Amino acid sequence: MVAVIIYLPFILLVKLLVTLGFKKPAMKMPLSTYYDKPFFLIRNDALDRFGTRLEQRFSKKQVEEMMENAGLTDILISPGVPYYHAIGKKL
Repeated sequence: MVAVIIYLPFILLVKLLVTLGFKKPAMKMPLSTYYDKPFFLIRNDALDRFGTRLEQRFSKKQVEEMMENAGLTDILISPGVPYYHAIGKKL
């Protein structure tokens, strides 16, 4: 229900703006990263955000520290949306 009631109105508005040629301002709107994603993914992300009993959030610094403590080097953390996608190397 959250995906349909909350997510879809924003996503459809972004799709409309992109179609009308206003992509740059549309990408600044909430949930704009979902405008070209299938509903299945949107539904799962809404469930992950609002339907889980246990949720843990970490800051960028915490993510980097956890990766370093795991022995990873050359850590790269995404600077854009979606945040905190990270990669590192283990030697």
